[in-house]
Amino acid sequence: MMIDWTFSLAGAVTGLVIGLTGIGGGALMAPILLLIFDVSILTVVAVDLWFAAITKMAAIGIYTTYKHIDWTVTKRLWLGSIPLSLLMIAAISNGHISKLAEPLLYKGLGSLVLLTSAGLLISERLKKKDITLSFSGFANKISLDPDKARIVITVIAGGILGVIVTLTSVGAGVFGTLILIYLYSSSMTPHNIVATDILHAIPLAVLAGIGYLIYGKVDGTILLSLLVGSIPAAILGASLAQKTNQKRLKIAIAAIMFLTGLKLIL
Repeated sequence: MMIDWTFSLAGAVTGLVIGLTGIGGGALMAPILLLIFDVSILTVVAVDLWFAAITKMAAIGIYTTYKHIDWTVTKRLWLGSIPLSLLMIAAISNGHISKLAEPLLYKGLGSLVLLTSAGLLISERLKKKDITLSFSGFANKISLDPDKARIVITVIAGGILGVIVTLTSVGAGVFGTLILIYLYSSSMTPHNIVATDILHAIPLAVLAGIGYLIYGKVDGTILLSLLVGSIPAAILGASLAQKTNQKRLKIAIAAIMFLTGLKLIL
């Protein structure tokens, strides 16, 4: 199996961003494969899921060393995301996904990338607000104890992520981060949020990737070429994350994603 070093370079860039911020597996890699390398969209989703899972495995070790992972919150997300992902995998394995028109998938992926770019900017604003007070008010409106409401909403949000990630490979990073900021900003540091979000995404991406593997859409040559660049870059990024100004980095990435999302839709 030959290594294509142009794919490796793309993998290195994306892997560095994943290591630094926890995002980029789908929102950056999928558009790169579509727009620069002209890979078919189902293959893009399939390869991107495995790429994100393996790259995040490389990065998570660094965060584990610093004990940044909140296992309780991660398990709540898994409780929602994994069952819904398995349902989507069943649909993929039965060939139902092939019935979706490719233009619809392009527009859906582009829309999610646009939402991701907005989500990055919103996440910085949310960090400056009293999210705990806002959430408590919401919990009171639905007549639930805030702690119980937080658990229920986390599980439901995990389920939504499971569906989105399985079908498009996009969303686990930024959308997961927004959920954690809104629900747990009072008890989790930014590094806790990034680490927990990365860990949650790993088994979710693996499970979703299995469905596409069964469906025969994983291109091993592309995947291996991407990983040659992404794994060392992700480890480097996770190490640099401890002392990097993530606000400026996320604003720059959001601008790139915005333009990319427009291109995919148009």
